[in-house]
Amino acid sequence: GIEDFVAWAEGKRACVYKDSLGIPTVGIGFNMQRDGARSIFSKYGIDYDAVLKGTKCLTDSQISSLFNNDLSWANSGAQSCVPSYSQHPR
Repeated sequence: GIEDFVAWAEGKRACVYKDSLGIPTVGIGFNMQRDGARSIFSKYGIDYDAVLKGTKCLTDSQISSLFNNDLSWANSGAQSCVPSYSQHPR
């Protein structure tokens, strides 16, 4: 599915790492410095501080939760911008 494709293209890491710009990143390209990152982690019961410090890594389920949260946000944005979005195949 889409998650597997994006993980293949973007990479998938359970533990925090610095991306090419030096930004702490985890999972499938989840920017830990973005607005709302801490609250998104909290929504899924993930310890933001422990992951950021590198003392805890994500499970596959947590990585999927973060990815699907972002995918839902992206789909909502696309629907707002493209009136016929829901008529296109996925």
